[in-house]
Amino acid sequence: MPNRPAPENTGLSPSFHFQKLPAKKRVIVVGIAFAVVLGLLCALGIFKLVRTRQTAEGGKNSPASPPAVTSITTHWEEWIPVLNSVGTLQAVNGVMVCTDLPGIVESIHFDSGTEVEKGDLLVKLDTRQEEAQLIAAKAKAELSTNNLKRAEQLHSKNILPRSAYDVAVADFHEKSGNVKEIHTQIARKMIRAPFSGWIGIRQVNCGQYLQSGDKIVPLQSLDPIYVAFSLPQTDLGKLKINQTVLLEPQGLQNQPYVGTITALNSIIDPSTANLQIQATVANQNGLLRPGMFVRVEVQLQDKENVITLPHSAIRYAPYGDSVFVIKPVKKDDGTSHLEVEQRVVRLGPARGDRVVIKSGLRIGEEVATSRLLGLRPGSPVRINNAVQPSNELHPQPQDS
Repeated sequence: MPNRPAPENTGLSPSFHFQKLPAKKRVIVVGIAFAVVLGLLCALGIFKLVRTRQTAEGGKNSPASPPAVTSITTHWEEWIPVLNSVGTLQAVNGVMVCTDLPGIVESIHFDSGTEVEKGDLLVKLDTRQEEAQLIAAKAKAELSTNNLKRAEQLHSKNILPRSAYDVAVADFHEKSGNVKEIHTQIARKMIRAPFSGWIGIRQVNCGQYLQSGDKIVPLQSLDPIYVAFSLPQTDLGKLKINQTVLLEPQGLQNQPYVGTITALNSIIDPSTANLQIQATVANQNGLLRPGMFVRVEVQLQDKENVITLPHSAIRYAPYGDSVFVIKPVKKDDGTSHLEVEQRVVRLGPARGDRVVIKSGLRIGEEVATSRLLGLRPGSPVRINNAVQPSNELHPQPQDS
């Protein structure tokens, strides 16, 4: 056979050769390619289906580990009923020290933020004019005194008429009164502490001219200190003088303060139907300051034995609050495991992390206190109390 010449490399792409094929052959090629792709997709789907079924069957055959929950055993707890409120601290004695008479500040005798005693000199105003007037008034008073002595001698000898003697007596009292008046004016320009307490930040400077009534510095008596709060009029019958109150100042939660009720207002606020109450609290460390907000608990006299649970053990719902009681259940093969029983409870007052259970539980029952969202009646569980949820009457958050 004669040798055929090799086909020349024209450099054309496969798509060019595909377009050169007849229409019937092109349809056949496209059909084959589509069938191959469809077969690959079907094989992949069948493979995934088989794997899914095998996984499901393996899960059914291997028992799953029940979820771990924390628990608490119910017991009697002594509970002191309280009335809760929010109060404001007030100084037993607290004033803004102001000027009585106008004048120029001559000297300042205190440092801001220090403790002063009653009668300590705080500010002295310029009294040079009054001191000059005092010298003149004393001279006139001395002359009046001498005139009165001469008038008394003459009047005793019936030389001086009674009217002239009365004029001398009146002049003596007038001049003596003028001296006392100037002494009083000088004293009023010597501004002193009206009571013992803590000085705030001064608001005047030396050489400053002050009008009558201008502010100088706040002065507060801090120990003891008042707390003013209110309660509804329905609680009036539960309150009495000397009743114990517990204060939790915001920002000082680690230092609770104990005080007593010292006054109940004589009227009820008609706009709120609340009773204003005043309690007195010792403040030896001086950390409580007037104007601070505090949480107030009034402790009632009657103590109760109740069952309490942490809030984390309660499933709150509009149709009724419930808990999950953990009980051992025996299987047919003689083994046992733990299951939960959902039980509706009636809640009482709450304090801190705890809430009172009025009904629905008995002493000695074990109640789940965590992971309640994943529990259903009859769900198997296992107990792990390595880390318990908070259950404190007075919790102290770490970021407070």
